[in-house]
Amino acid sequence: MSLRNPLVRDLGLCGAALILAALLLIGAASLPAPRFEPLGSAALPRAMAVVIALLGLIVGIGAIRRKAGKLPDPEDEFAIEAPPGGAFKSLGVFVGLVAFVFSLDRLHVPFEVAATCFVVWSGCVIGGWSLRSALGLAIFGAALSLLVAWVLRTWLYIEF
Repeated sequence: MSLRNPLVRDLGLCGAALILAALLLIGAASLPAPRFEPLGSAALPRAMAVVIALLGLIVGIGAIRRKAGKLPDPEDEFAIEAPPGGAFKSLGVFVGLVAFVFSLDRLHVPFEVAATCFVVWSGCVIGGWSLRSALGLAIFGAALSLLVAWVLRTWLYIEF
């Protein structure tokens, strides 16, 4: 079996997602119990583990159902080829993620500013550079970062 086989790829992705979810649950088990906050520091890793596991299972079950003939193969209907420069786009988003984490950790840039810049950077790397798209992404990034910061501060009691 090779990686060109969609069943192997989808089941591999499912397995990797389940392993990642298990690692998150193991890591969250070592976090201290909550003292003052209602959810505790392990709530977010546990929630992420559940979401990752569910999404991985959806991919795995879909692959098995396609193999059994109960679902149509999406590659039969749509001949999707990788867009040109896809690897460079992925690398660009990764570089933006590293810069985002570095700016928060070492430079102490406010979360809202760093997250907005990351959304603009990632959107422009993926969708192409233009003033109009950068402005739209800046508005979207600012609104999203304000919402995420509000949720983190209000419900999860995370101050940064």
